[in-house]
Amino acid sequence: MTDGNFPVDEKSDFSQKTEYSANLNIDFEKYPELKGKDLVGYDGNLYDVTKFVPYHPGGEEILRRFIGKDVSIQVRAFHTTDVLKGRTVVGKYTDLTDKDPAATDYKLLMEKMKSEGLFEATNTWYAIKFFVTFCLFVATVFLLSVAAGTEQDQRGPYLVWSAIALAGFWQQCGFFMHDFMHSQLTHRRQFDRWLGMLFGTAGIGIGGHWWKNEHFLHHAFTNVCDIPDNWSDPQMREDVWAQNRKLFPFFNTWIQGVLIGIQHITWLPITVSFGRIGIAVDCFREERRLYEWAAFAVHWMYVGALLSILPTWSDRGWFYLYVSLGQGVLSIQLLVSHYATPFFHKQEEFHNTSWPRVMIITTLNITNPQWLDWFHGGLNLHIEHHLFPTMPRQHFRAASKHVRSYCQKHGLPYKTAHWTEAIWLTVKHLKRESLAYGK
Repeated sequence: MTDGNFPVDEKSDFSQKTEYSANLNIDFEKYPELKGKDLVGYDGNLYDVTKFVPYHPGGEEILRRFIGKDVSIQVRAFHTTDVLKGRTVVGKYTDLTDKDPAATDYKLLMEKMKSEGLFEATNTWYAIKFFVTFCLFVATVFLLSVAAGTEQDQRGPYLVWSAIALAGFWQQCGFFMHDFMHSQLTHRRQFDRWLGMLFGTAGIGIGGHWWKNEHFLHHAFTNVCDIPDNWSDPQMREDVWAQNRKLFPFFNTWIQGVLIGIQHITWLPITVSFGRIGIAVDCFREERRLYEWAAFAVHWMYVGALLSILPTWSDRGWFYLYVSLGQGVLSIQLLVSHYATPFFHKQEEFHNTSWPRVMIITTLNITNPQWLDWFHGGLNLHIEHHLFPTMPRQHFRAASKHVRSYCQKHGLPYKTAHWTEAIWLTVKHLKRESLAYGK
């Protein structure tokens, strides 16, 4: 199940203490003009980002939560170009991030894999993926047309198969949105993000830019909670269950207590049945960009055209229900790689543990044959993705051998489980945490 005999649900191991700290150690007597400024550190150099924070392309909140911290590793992980080139160095600080050998070796590992071409996408690979996804859409139209010409009492199987085809199309569009918002294709951020909106907002009906901002926070602060600030990893926190006891302070009502008590029973059916509805409601409630709403209009126009193929409202309702349930599979895929892994407190643990360690401790890989990677969008190799977010998924398997060696060298758990096993581990973990609630 894991390399190194680490159980999947093991609590965070903070026993490997080092002098590592992401907190900036600044001599303000030497730099009095920097007091009150929003500062970040990169390789020993200080940068004033006070005026830049609201315009950060990855979202204002993510940068604001790293103010006063060393971001040397995060800049390397999330950016494909030297984003600090041309920015003025306003001072120096004592760099404590090299006190953890895992942090130092991470930088070397990234350079090694770049030299092997593992950060470059292959156009042919993506062309094949686009073609297969297009075929799923064509299959949807064909099967709906057959269903429309079939007698009412024989229409059911065609509705199911057409729904499976469209759910598969949405699933693959979701993976493309994920790839492009991480700028894995061309490494030209603006171009890739327009593609992400095309496949995400127009394709699957989930706001691409809204999702990107939330998802980047998840990547930067995976399974992290900040109780004093009433904040946690936004993609790993829901109001109807608490997968880790460090989240308990966020749950104060009696109904939440009841829901936590049965969360091991409700998690799977709620995720499958309401996963799409929940994320769509959050997106519609918070999205303000007009171009995103234009893309939503495209999505609902083509979905409306598909529904119009069917002759009755009953058929349309059942078809859309089947599709939504099918997409629930994607919702499960997005959760099982983190739900049974530890959480970190932001101040006491996260900023005193090197970022690569956090990514590995909080992430689980799904084991499956290589031919089945398409089903998971390559995100079955989730450890590799969290360590190297801008790496194209086609290279995750090649990267995994390097990551395994890295984990072994630094005594880190390379957690793996089959998909059904990961679901069962999550259910057991939810039950264990529910029993701890209220004690």
